[in-house]
Amino acid sequence: GIRRRSASGAAWQGKVSQMVRIGYRARHSSVEQRRPVLRHVCLTTGGVWTLCCALSAQADFTFKPSGLVRRATVPLATHSHNVRLTSLPLVHRSQLVRTGLPTDGLLDISGGNDPGNGVLESMSMTTSSDAMAFVSAGVSGALLIYVVISFTEYAYHRYVQHLDLNRVELFKLARRFFGIPAIASDFHVWHHRETLDDMNIDPLPKDAWPDVTVHRGTAATWSSFMKMSCIVMLPTYPLLCFLGWPGPLAIAAVLAATLLHLMAYNALHPQLHNLPNVSMMQGPPSLVFGDFQNSAFAQYLKTYHVLHHRSNARRNFNVCCPLFDHLLGTHMDAGLDLQPSKVGQA
Repeated sequence: GIRRRSASGAAWQGKVSQMVRIGYRARHSSVEQRRPVLRHVCLTTGGVWTLCCALSAQADFTFKPSGLVRRATVPLATHSHNVRLTSLPLVHRSQLVRTGLPTDGLLDISGGNDPGNGVLESMSMTTSSDAMAFVSAGVSGALLIYVVISFTEYAYHRYVQHLDLNRVELFKLARRFFGIPAIASDFHVWHHRETLDDMNIDPLPKDAWPDVTVHRGTAATWSSFMKMSCIVMLPTYPLLCFLGWPGPLAIAAVLAATLLHLMAYNALHPQLHNLPNVSMMQGPPSLVFGDFQNSAFAQYLKTYHVLHHRSNARRNFNVCCPLFDHLLGTHMDAGLDLQPSKVGQA
C-alpha cells in the first residue's frame, strides 16, 4: 500500500530544509528548539485566561480554594464613612459576628479606634487572598486544559488512527477474553498513502475513497469538534470544579479551548498539503487572525508534522499541542534523518 513518491526528492528536501531553517535556529540548542512550544503554551494559557476573566467578570462569584464566595455588590471604599453591611459578602459579614458587631445597617469606619477599622482591614486581606486564589485557579485550569487536549490529540492519533491500540498487550488480552474486534483503519490511513514526499497529495482513485471531501481527510469537521469536546470534558470538568471553577465557566472554557485547537489544526494541516482553508460550513474555520498560518510557530508545527510523515508515522503524533511526544519519547528532532523514505506507510 505505498503510493508513488514525487519524482524529485530534492524538491522535498529543499522544502523541509527551508521549514527547518525557519522553525529551528540550531540543531543542538534545546532552548531554541523548545521556545516555540513555550510560546504556544503561553499563548494558549493567555487566551483561556482572558476568556475566564471575561466570563467571571459577568458572574457574581470569585474563586477561593475551598469553593466560591459571592462578591460584594458595592465597593468597600465609598465617598461616605459608612459601609452598608447587607451589601458585604457573607464571608465578611461572618467576621462581624465574631467581633460582636451588627450584621445589618451601616458600619462607621471613620474613627481610628473604631472596631470597624480592624474588620475592614481583615476584609481587605481576605479580598487579596481571593484574588491570589482566583489567579492560581485560572492558571492551573488553563494548563490542565492544555495537558488534556495534548494527551487527547496524541492518544487518538497514535492509538486509534495509526492502530497502535491493536499492539497493546492489555488490549490484545481484552480482545481474546471479551471477543472485542481489532481497531479498523479509517480515512487517516488513506491520507498517508496518498501523501507524497513533498507533502502534496497524489489522489487515490475515486473508488478507493468514494466519500472523500475536498480536504481529503486533513481537516476537522463540526462532528470532530463535538466528539473531541466530550472526550476532553470528561476528565477536565471535574478537575476544574475541584480547583474551584464554577460549572458553567468550566464548560465554556473547555469548549472554547477545543474550538481554538481545531481552528489552529484546520489552519495548519490542510495548508501543509496545499489544500484550501476550512470554511465555517465545513468545520471549525481555519485560524487566520494575525497571519497565524505564516508565523514562526506555525512553521515550527508544519515541520513537526512533516517529520511525522517522514518517520513512517512512528514519531511526532502531536500536531498542535506538542507535549506528550516529549513526555513519552516519540519526539523527532528536525535535524535528524532528512532523506526521503516510505512516508505512505501508516
